[in-house]
Amino acid sequence: EISACLVGSEMCKETARTFKRRFKEATGETPIGYLQHLRIEAAKHLLESSREQTARIIWSVGYEDASSFRRLFKRTVGCTMEQYRKRFSYVSPKVA
Repeated sequence: EISACLVGSEMCKETARTFKRRFKEATGETPIGYLQHLRIEAAKHLLESSREQTARIIWSVGYEDASSFRRLFKRTVGCTMEQYRKRFSYVSPKVA
């Protein structure tokens, strides 16, 4: 059955459509929208609680394309990652 899904059988396609429909009915979000929401929330937490570089945060929440995640973050949160950190971080800035 797994190999049939890998070659794109109708059964697998139907299962994927059913999953997406049921997921949206249950959560109000698409699976990808929900995953993006989780990633944004994880990034916000790391921005608030660490001094980790934004590029590393992006990678750690599961994105490989930093510019794509930065656009998603700004569109969703309303500010850049750097602005968010300045506004909400509770970690003291590193003293040189």
